[in-house]
Amino acid sequence: MAPSSSLQKRLMVTSVATLMVSMVVVLLLIWFVTDSSSSPVEVTITTGSDSNPPIDTTFVVGDVEGSIRLGYTELRWQLLRLGMIVLALMFAVAVVAAWLLNRRMFNRIGNITAVAETMDEHFLDARFEISAKNDEIDHMATAINAALDRLQGGFERQRMFVRSASHELRTPLTVARTALEIPLAEGRVEESLLPDIEQALVAQSRLEELLDALLTLSRGEATTLELVSLDVSLQRIVHEVQHRTNLPEITWHLDCEEVSATISRTSFEIAMSNLIANAAVHNVPAGWCSIGLHNLEDHIEITIENSGPTVDGDLLARISQPFVKHPGSPGVGLGLAIADQLVAAMGGEMNITARAEGGLRVVVMLPGA
Repeated sequence: MAPSSSLQKRLMVTSVATLMVSMVVVLLLIWFVTDSSSSPVEVTITTGSDSNPPIDTTFVVGDVEGSIRLGYTELRWQLLRLGMIVLALMFAVAVVAAWLLNRRMFNRIGNITAVAETMDEHFLDARFEISAKNDEIDHMATAINAALDRLQGGFERQRMFVRSASHELRTPLTVARTALEIPLAEGRVEESLLPDIEQALVAQSRLEELLDALLTLSRGEATTLELVSLDVSLQRIVHEVQHRTNLPEITWHLDCEEVSATISRTSFEIAMSNLIANAAVHNVPAGWCSIGLHNLEDHIEITIENSGPTVDGDLLARISQPFVKHPGSPGVGLGLAIADQLVAAMGGEMNITARAEGGLRVVVMLPGA
């Protein structure tokens, strides 16, 4: 049921109640206006002659009074019947007209509500349709469209700043890392300074990882849609993660159906790459990773499990937040956060649960193919 249905019902009830009150008032007016009572009719007859004085005789004519009352009563009931028929027809016409007008108006409001419910920070391209009526609903839609234009511009400027800042910071960070690595490789660093240089290089690496994550997020927020073979993409991503992480002791299990969907290829591949790499890196020696892809009735389900360390409830509740990770694990703690945002941008949902034996079970649900 549309969100405006309750308001629509209230308006209909108000309209019907107003019509009923108007009918009752009109019928009462007809009743009282035609309520004319008659008085007894007195008839005076004068009799007499020239030799006799006149005699006045008064008679009360009851037949005339009854006839007049009967006429008024019949006229009143005829007017009442006619009034009730006319008002009943007016009531039916008014109810149908009110229902049609309300339906047209609330259909437009329902369309605005439906479009608004699909919007978030990733999808701000939709705009409300403006009709040629130039009424209050059109004015409201125009104002909301203008607000969406401002919001979209603000988000685009923010994303552009992240991309530009990441690119600009990459060059000085690379120069700084080179300035530390060259003297270290040539043995021109005093032994007492080696721990400090190594610590600086570790911090440098973390900054570079952070910049890579920000660039990845900005690229993944692109909304270009295309038909993607999800099973082929997942198999390629697993191969790339195996090569990149270089963990031959990890055993991989793939159970992927042939599924295609119209989504953002960049967003999908970045999200899956982060999740699969996270499952491989945050694991135990000689562990395993399992990836499943299934096309269900109303959505596509991707399951990623691993045999990693045990995750407690407090960490699990925050693990998809930025910079949250398992103590002592590699990375900067942005992999799951980026994946969560990109899955939401594709209109999906990501759920993370901890396995009792250790590791995580990540379930990604995307809109149906």
